[in-house]
Amino acid sequence: MSAAMSGDSFIEGVESALGEGRHPGDTRTVLRDLANDVDRFMAQMEAEEGDTFYAIAAITYNGKRWALPWGITPFVLWYTPAAFDATGVEPPPDQGWDWEQFREITQQRAVPADADGSGGQWGFFGGGGTSLFLIWQNGGRLIADDGASSPLREPAAVEALRYLRELVHEYKSVPPNTAVETKVVSDGKFQILVSGSPLATVFGQAVLPAGISLEALGVRLAPMIHGRESVTLGGANGMLSVMTGTQDAGAAFFVARQVAAKVGDRSPYPARRNAAAEDVPKKWGLTEYEAKAVLSAMDTARGLTHPKSDDAFHILRDKVETPVVEKNADPEIACSDAADEIELKLAEE
Repeated sequence: MSAAMSGDSFIEGVESALGEGRHPGDTRTVLRDLANDVDRFMAQMEAEEGDTFYAIAAITYNGKRWALPWGITPFVLWYTPAAFDATGVEPPPDQGWDWEQFREITQQRAVPADADGSGGQWGFFGGGGTSLFLIWQNGGRLIADDGASSPLREPAAVEALRYLRELVHEYKSVPPNTAVETKVVSDGKFQILVSGSPLATVFGQAVLPAGISLEALGVRLAPMIHGRESVTLGGANGMLSVMTGTQDAGAAFFVARQVAAKVGDRSPYPARRNAAAEDVPKKWGLTEYEAKAVLSAMDTARGLTHPKSDDAFHILRDKVETPVVEKNADPEIACSDAADEIELKLAEE
C-alpha cells in the first residue's frame, strides 16, 4: 500500500473517531527524544498555503519546530463588567495593562478577606504558576539556552517574584493561599477577579455546557497584562510529530498535515492564523475587543518545551511561588535555591 493510500485510510479513521461535532480536546504527547525536526516541512507548507501558525513558541526547541500544532489555548484575563462599571474602572486597553497599572487596579478592587480565601473580594487571582508568565514578562527564563543552567537566580526572575509578593502581602489584592483555585472557580464563594484572571480560557468557554456563554456568567475576556515583554502562557491542544523511525519523513508529514487540517477546526482555538482569525470570534460569540485579546494572547503565547521543563515548572511553583505567596518568603533566596535544584535536575541523565 502506498504512503498516500495509508494516509487516506488513517485520515478516514481519525474522522470516524472524532464523529460529528467533536473536537480532539486538550491532548498533548511530547515526544522530543523520538521526534524529527519538521521545520523544513512546515516552512514549505506555509509557503504553499500562504498561512502561518500560532503556538510556534510551544513547539520550538533549539530553534527548530518539532511538531505540527492544530490548536492552542492561551491564558488571558477575565473581568466582571458590572463591577467595573459600578466603580468607573475601564477595561484594559488593547495592549493590556502594564504592571504598575495592574497593581493599582487590583488594589482598588480588593476587599479584605480571610487568610483561607473565604469572604471579601480579591482584586486578582492567578492560581499556581502565575509567577511563570511574570518571569517571562520581565525578560527572565526558567532554563537557559544551554539547557544546563537556570537563570532563575538572576534579577529578572527575582523582581517578578517580588512583584507577586507585593500584590499578596503589601497591597493585599491577591489571596495568600495558592490552594483556593477550585473553590474560587467552581463553588462561586468569592467575588473573584474583578480585575481579571489569567486562568486558561479552556476553563471557561471551551468546557462550558452547551448554551452557556461567558456573558451569562457575568465575565468577559481582556488582554493579558504585560511587563517589559508581552508574553503569556499557552498550551498546545494538540500537535502531530514525525517519529525518527519513519522511513519517509516527507510522506509522514503529509499525513500529519492532512490530519491537522481535519481536526484543526474542531479545536476551540485553531493554531492556523487564518482559521483562528475567522473562527475564534464566531465560535464563542466574542466581541471585537475580546477576539483581539485572544488572538493577541495566541500570538504572544509561550510554552514549556525543554525536556526538563515540567520538572523546572514544578520546582518553581512548589519551592518559590508557594512559599513567597503563603509564607512571605524572600524571593531572592527562594529563587536561588530553586535554581540550584533545577540545575541538579538538568544534570540528570
